[in-house]
This record gives sequence, C-alpha cells and structure tokens, in this order.
Amino acid sequence: MVRTSLFLFDFFAFRIRLISKCLAFHTYSPVYIPTEVDDAVKEYIRMRDDANSALARVKQQIIAFCIRHGKIHDGKSYWTNKHLSGSQV
Repeated sequence: MVRTSLFLFDFFAFRIRLISKCLAFHTYSPVYIPTEVDDAVKEYIRMRDDANSALARVKQQIIAFCIRHGKIHDGKSYWTNKHLSGSQV
C-alpha cells in the first residue's frame, strides 16, 4: 500500500511540475472542445464513408458474379452508363 501511494505521489508531482513549466514558459496550447454540431458532422462523415465502403464492396461482388457467369466487360472502366445499360442479368 505504501509503495502504491509513493508511486501516485511521484506521478502527480511529475505532472504538477510539467504543468507549472508549461504555464511559466507559455508552451501550452488551448484544447478545443467539440460542439454538438461538430459531433453531428463527424457522425455524418463516418456514415458517408461506411456507405461508400459498402457500395465498393457490393460493386466488387457484382463484378465477381458477372465474371463467374461469363459476362465479362471489355471496356476501360466499370459502372459507366453504357456498362450499366448492358448488364441486366
């Protein structure tokens, strides 16, 4: 028990010295606390990225399905209007 309390004392003493040096030499920087709008934007971006990942995964599965059934696309890129109009399976 004594060893744990000494460890905590050393830990807090180190932190107190570090904070006092930062305050004395003005080497600290302010911390930005996100607002509800920031959290909403972050959640929207995560949702958008998840949707894009899911779309890419489904496109890869469709391409693999078409290749397995002999529908090989011989153009430069997939998912153009020309490719989509001719790929009714």
